[in-house]
Amino acid sequence: MLDLSWLRLSLYCGYMDAQGEVYKRVLEELGKAIEKSTSLANELETDQKLLPQQKDYIDYIIDDECLFVEYLLCTAFVLCQAYIVNVVSTVEKIHVRAKQSLGRDLKTIPVCNEKSKERRKKILQFGQTLAFSYEGDYFSAIQLINAFANYFKHRDEWDVNWEELEGTQKDTAKLIQSVGAKFGCSGNLRQGSSALGNPEFTNTLIFFEKLQQWHIDLASAYDKELSSYDSVF
Repeated sequence: MLDLSWLRLSLYCGYMDAQGEVYKRVLEELGKAIEKSTSLANELETDQKLLPQQKDYIDYIIDDECLFVEYLLCTAFVLCQAYIVNVVSTVEKIHVRAKQSLGRDLKTIPVCNEKSKERRKKILQFGQTLAFSYEGDYFSAIQLINAFANYFKHRDEWDVNWEELEGTQKDTAKLIQSVGAKFGCSGNLRQGSSALGNPEFTNTLIFFEKLQQWHIDLASAYDKELSSYDSVF
């Protein structure tokens, strides 16, 4: 009988060990920073009504705080993307090692050992309700988090007209447009945050909850399949 227990445990480790807790703690701190910034912006809006002669100056500070919130949210999305990459990499390794041990591909997500966009798309969609759509295509929360991270990192490389984008850039634009992101909008990250159930922007832990549920769903599915092989070999 082949011992597949190490494979069955490997995908669980990401949310059971200290590393998962670190992601959670950093996201929580980002949420606290966002709360401070949004509170200041709200106070300034009140001051603006009381001090109309300082409107331009107060507007400048409010805009600055809004930009700060955007950057904090982008940091949260990029951090979440690192978690996503870790899980995807582990899934790929499980497929490779299982094929070496069993002489067959796993069925939970077919052809995951192939380096392709379709393979990664299937992993990011796994176990998630497809709640977002654009031009007939539906997307998961994990795909959306990943897309907003890519958007922030590469937005300066994009063509002015999003309709003329190609390849990965076009795919990313399509994803974020599914929740209302637009070219030239200064609040696209806030738009994404709202779509993911965080309209006040401060509850960044909701991103972690979505990541963790996706991770657990994947781990449970692979554990079930690998357990069935334990009884065969």
